[in-house]
Amino acid sequence: MTGLILTLREPPVFDLDCAALNGQTLGGKTLAQVRHLKLTQGRRQRSLGDFFDVSGDTQTDELTVQGVTPKCHRLGAALASGVLRLSGHCGIELGLRMRGGRLLLDGHAGHGVGLGMRGGHLEVSGNAGDFIGGPAPGDVTGMHNGTIIIGRHAGARVGQRMRRGLILVGGSTGPLCGAQLIAGSIVLLGEHGPGLGSGMRRGSIVLAQKCQPPSATFNLAGDFDLAFMTLLVAHIVTLKPRWRARLAGLSHVTRWIGDAGTGGMGEILIAH
Repeated sequence: MTGLILTLREPPVFDLDCAALNGQTLGGKTLAQVRHLKLTQGRRQRSLGDFFDVSGDTQTDELTVQGVTPKCHRLGAALASGVLRLSGHCGIELGLRMRGGRLLLDGHAGHGVGLGMRGGHLEVSGNAGDFIGGPAPGDVTGMHNGTIIIGRHAGARVGQRMRRGLILVGGSTGPLCGAQLIAGSIVLLGEHGPGLGSGMRRGSIVLAQKCQPPSATFNLAGDFDLAFMTLLVAHIVTLKPRWRARLAGLSHVTRWIGDAGTGGMGEILIAH
């Protein structure tokens, strides 16, 4: 393991805003300076060293945070470069307004993964909550670029108002996945809840499992072998080689166009 390493000494009792924990903020500082960095907990400012043991090298853009808990919020916020590795189960708004770099969580995440994301690679090995890739507080549109990978299951409204980018979910998703989708691609390897693509205008929702047709506001366009799908599958396999077999059914897809209720020209592609 390289770079700076922060190890949570004991779980915080109250919510802890960890937005400052990234290589850009901490890089170049001495270990003593890192320990004195201020984190917000409620109305108080607390020193990072009150919660974390600090070790490693601060002269790199790599940061590892070990043992995070659901009380640790906004990890990786505004990350623009470097690598942030996390272990444990984190709180809300992981990767809030992330702009670049790589954020890798070995564990589960709360609501709001990748809100307002503008670039980079964000990956959660376990489950994640609602509003993945959606609008950040105060924004009108969701993620504009980048890649989000959820290894297992995801909550409601995945990719709501997403503008551009790629979201991959290895398990099932909750209701209203792709609601009001503006553009970009969402790929689901598991089952989905009701309201898939509700109000979508453009973009693609790709289902690797055969399922029931979408709502009546989507029009059947037929069965296709799309060159786009070959390229997309090849790209996903480079990101997640273990998913190759699960993507095999996407060589031939059934295409639905909609949502006609909003004049949409998006598409839902279902493995045939």
